[in-house]
Amino acid sequence: MEDPNPLVAGGGFGKLRAAGIQVELARRIRRRSAKLNEPFLHFIRTGKPLVTLKAAITLDGKISAPDDNRGWITSTRRRAPRAGAAP
Repeated sequence: MEDPNPLVAGGGFGKLRAAGIQVELARRIRRRSAKLNEPFLHFIRTGKPLVTLKAAITLDGKISAPDDNRGWITSTRRRAPRAGAAP
């Protein structure tokens, strides 16, 4: 994937090519790298961070258990952090 940052776009590939190294961008890898770098790409394009909000709600529209119930409204599996997600 070519760096979308306008300050360095193409610079890395240019240096590799200048050193005589052949550079190819495989379509399959391009899609994967775009997904992997989605937060960075969004920031470069919009100037805003990519934010994802996950919220669980109860049937009555609450987002937490009542004060007299110290339990969770989501399962242990759903509360576990995703791989690669910030803590």
